Amino acid sequence: MQTILRFLFLLICLSLASCEPEISEKKDKAMNERKLSEIISLEHNKLLKETTQKISLLEKNTKKYLETLSDEDYSEWQEAWRSAHESFIAITFLPMNENFSEIEAWPLTPGFIDSIENYPYSGIVNDSTIEITPDVLKAQHMITDPSEISLGFHVLEYYAFERKREDLNGTEEVNKRRRALISIVSELLVKEIKALEKEPPMKIDISYPELITHIKDRVQRIHIEIRSAEHCAFSESTGEIVRYQLMVFNEIFNNTLEIDKYLEEISPDSSDEIESLLKEIKNYNTSLETSYLEGLIPKLIRIEQILSDLENLERVS
Repeated sequence: MQTILRFLFLLICLSLASCEPEISEKKDKAMNERKLSEIISLEHNKLLKETTQKISLLEKNTKKYLETLSDEDYSEWQEAWRSAHESFIAITFLPMNENFSEIEAWPLTPGFIDSIENYPYSGIVNDSTIEITPDVLKAQHMITDPSEISLGFHVLEYYAFERKREDLNGTEEVNKRRRALISIVSELLVKEIKALEKEPPMKIDISYPELITHIKDRVQRIHIEIRSAEHCAFSESTGEIVRYQLMVFNEIFNNTLEIDKYLEEISPDSSDEIESLLKEIKNYNTSLETSYLEGLIPKLIRIEQILSDLENLERVS
């Protein structure tokens, strides 16, 4: 009798187990548009606060180096530039209604702002008819061409990494003008970032299709940076800034804004392919080979194509 009861108990357990719903391997649903907008706003405010602090430190270290011209302060100036620049770049991955041309303009033509080899009297610094003031530098910025840059991160990058340090020393008028230009550019950079705090980061509601368009443009931008090799060229950190941007993209895609969950809903195959490509890129980024950038290009192009197809799909629907 006990044997029969044990058999019946086992049979019931097996029956109950077979009735349990199958565990889905699909991701949870993406957040709604209202929640998405809230998350973007919170993330924007957080990143902007961090960037404001780092750019204020950059201004402080810039002026400190111009006063002391010491090796230690030179290294701290360079490190402050890298930290502030990366922090700002992270903000650009969020959809915002802003023009960053006075903050993050490149490539820069050195001869527009200063002397270059074989042209010792070129540039704003050497033109005594041009005053070195905030208003004048703003007026000169991109005055006839996008490469005529007199404001933003990459002016400071040029002087912190590329220009000879002795050119910032001494009592000669040209060196005084050079130091004045650097100091004013750092001050204006702080003002531009703080001005962003007063502006709404985006419209109240944003949809995932709009976010896909923005992210696709950012991926395309990274692709362009690799091909041109001009972003952060003075600091010889093109590879580092590309790696950093890919890290930010991966975090936003899979975690912060849950774009992966949205793609899983509308196109599981596309979602799987992008995730696979991102894993390949992440593994690839551990390589120390300088040629790794070229290997990223076909993967980034494929991600662009997938996002573009999804963008068109959403427009049709």
